Amino acid sequence: MIAAGAVLLLAAYFLHTSTKPLTLSDGRRFDVLQYDRNTLALYDPKTGQWDREQRLLVKYYSNSRDRDSMLVEARALAPALFRIADSLGLRVLFLEPAKPLFLRSYPLLIITWHVRFVHDSSGVWEEQP
Repeated sequence: MIAAGAVLLLAAYFLHTSTKPLTLSDGRRFDVLQYDRNTLALYDPKTGQWDREQRLLVKYYSNSRDRDSMLVEARALAPALFRIADSLGLRVLFLEPAKPLFLRSYPLLIITWHVRFVHDSSGVWEEQP
């Protein structure tokens, strides 16, 4: 019995997902799982060419529960992050609103959706599929 409890506590410790709070000037608050300036390697099998995409990736726990509301929330959050991406010299912002399968503290699995914005040559950020 004690061994089973110890195993359960140990599993909970290793499955814990830590977050960092993000509070916007308008008062909205999000728990950020990951923010990263990363590079995505893209391979085109038709041409055999490799390309790279540098982007600002922000994965956070959404305050919404259903997919459509989470995507609307990400689209509303994006303008607050455009300035950060601009300051890093990045032309792509990749948002991943997420929800845990169970609890935020011990999610076991995190379900995410993706919203991608690209900074075009005219200086406008636009959502792309």
